[in-house]
Amino acid sequence: MIAALTTHNLLEPIPEADDARTERAGSEKRAIARDVLRDMDPDSPLLKISEQAMADDVFAPELDYMELENVYFDLWERTEVLDRRTRSAVTLGMTMGLANHNALHEHVPVALRNGVTVPELEELVYQAATYLGYASGKSIRATVAGALAKS
Repeated sequence: MIAALTTHNLLEPIPEADDARTERAGSEKRAIARDVLRDMDPDSPLLKISEQAMADDVFAPELDYMELENVYFDLWERTEVLDRRTRSAVTLGMTMGLANHNALHEHVPVALRNGVTVPELEELVYQAATYLGYASGKSIRATVAGALAKS
């Protein structure tokens, strides 16, 4: 497969692994993740979680740290190949496909802040309706419209 892509000059250079990035301490990853999250979703409850939250009496307290590190540092902070706008469009499509309407509702304003336009949201709804079925498409349309109304 890679040989065929190389033969046709379709294989772009793959960015080298950033070992220093992956070796950062958890607290540093979470600080960077909070900066990313502040740009994307300034009202996120994750921004209110302190570094001392692990000591608090919270059920499964590491889950929030895992989300910060794995989602917002390891994924959304990576903009070398996919920018945040593209990641938002992909994320919307996946949440639509999974019928995760809570995540879809929460991600619409993030996608708007990341540069996805309302006409592009409409096209995503049309695409979803075609591939997931019109009943799903109508449900997705209602969720996106509700999120837009709150934005």
